Amino acid sequence: MLNHDRYEIRQFYPQRRPVRERFRVNGVGVDEWMSPGYVNRPGGTGDWLLMFFPQTTDAGTVDGIITFPPSTLLIWPGGGGHYYGCGSGDWSHSWLHCDGKSINALLKEHDLPPGHGYRFDNELMSRYMRLFFEETSHYASPDEEIILGLFRLLLREVSRMNFHSATDIPAGVQSARRYIENHYRKPLQLKDIATAARMSVPHLCNVFKRCYQTSPIEYVIELRLTEAEHLLSDNNRKLADIATATGFSDQYYFSRIFTRRRGMPPGEWRRRRFVHNS
Repeated sequence: MLNHDRYEIRQFYPQRRPVRERFRVNGVGVDEWMSPGYVNRPGGTGDWLLMFFPQTTDAGTVDGIITFPPSTLLIWPGGGGHYYGCGSGDWSHSWLHCDGKSINALLKEHDLPPGHGYRFDNELMSRYMRLFFEETSHYASPDEEIILGLFRLLLREVSRMNFHSATDIPAGVQSARRYIENHYRKPLQLKDIATAARMSVPHLCNVFKRCYQTSPIEYVIELRLTEAEHLLSDNNRKLADIATATGFSDQYYFSRIFTRRRGMPPGEWRRRRFVHNS
């Protein structure tokens, strides 16, 4: 029996027919876990469905039932049937039910015909689904331009990852950079980044520097300092709070690194910024 009780987000929204909007969200789910088994909807749900699978998954496509590798996004058209799941163990998925007059044109624009699977990234998918959820759940009337823009950006990311990726940057190094950008506000060790990239620490450091002209740790520090500069613009933020918010272990280490990289202590940087903007 399938288990529908483990998920980060699982929300459906009542909608009226016929569809008049260019784009609307009918439902969104993030990291919904299922017990071993399959979902079989021969008639579909009447709307478009985008579904991302972090694990190896069996799914129905225009070419029949195919076993897809981890990190695959499936796009099913409105009115089409759905078949997906995994019989060998628990599996998870994130998904978007949607409708709209612009969907077909946007898929054509990005060379993403429905009924196929596309390589994508779990953290990116979760990020977009949370943004859809926030816009649709937190306002009485979601802004159609915002959710349409999010959908266009999502498709652009999928298209770029499948057809326009930078071939000179290995996938593992790209994964390492995304991991850093999503986790730099927390304590980070090289081994964590290397694990995300599925590379050894020495190999990651060598290839990362060749691709981005900086080391992984230097990139972490620069991201933290860049965000700290923005937070220092707020005179109500204490230095200790800024240090914690940007991933530094304490205020003293933050001040030492900031002074070394920016040529002055953070308090002095804040005072000069205030004088410059006043």
